[in-house]
Amino acid sequence: MLSSERQQQVQRAGHNRGVTLVELMLSLGITGMVFTALAMFTTAVASGWKQNSKHFADATVSKRVSAKLEAAVVPSLWVLAARNDLDDGSSIVFLWRNDSVGAADLKVQLGELALVEFDANNKTLWIYEVNTLTASSDPNATLPVGTSDLNQDDLVNFFKSQNFVLERRPLAGGSTQGQAWQVNDAQFSAFAPQGGKPICVYTLSMSESESALKETSGSIVLRTPQQPLE
Repeated sequence: MLSSERQQQVQRAGHNRGVTLVELMLSLGITGMVFTALAMFTTAVASGWKQNSKHFADATVSKRVSAKLEAAVVPSLWVLAARNDLDDGSSIVFLWRNDSVGAADLKVQLGELALVEFDANNKTLWIYEVNTLTASSDPNATLPVGTSDLNQDDLVNFFKSQNFVLERRPLAGGSTQGQAWQVNDAQFSAFAPQGGKPICVYTLSMSESESALKETSGSIVLRTPQQPLE
């Protein structure tokens, strides 16, 4: 039998032995798996964050465009016409903005209009409005506008060419959202429920650079409508 002193020497030798190659390989393998799992987790988190950020940015643009379009339409007295069949692929909405030219007579005149236009060439949605002070002294502002006139393509360019029409303002498209967004298509419709307020319905297809199309749609109800006389 080993003496107690010899047993203690053997035990100390066992405690002080080095790491074997097998143990080293196992340790490296476990460490590698941990780092691989950590890298996969980090990549997944970054991808999810990027997707959420893009979704949030798109939603912000949609809300901003809808808010601008609503602010342009709501102050009007009536939605006179919504057309999606212009020769150049554009779409328009004619609004009766006010009854301020001459005496208030509930009759639509040229100087009382506002125009929302989707410009298919520039991929932009514009608003054309009237300078009421200039219109008050311009004889063209008193020209009557009837239902048949609103269905003529010529009225669009004729209205935009008037001296009392202010410089157009962008509502959507181009860099109006601080990004390279463009409006690829716009569709409008309008109706007035029996005894209700006029409603303008819109659908916009937009894209940013080469990203997929994003569709924004909604309806706008006029707050204080006044139906014009025919």
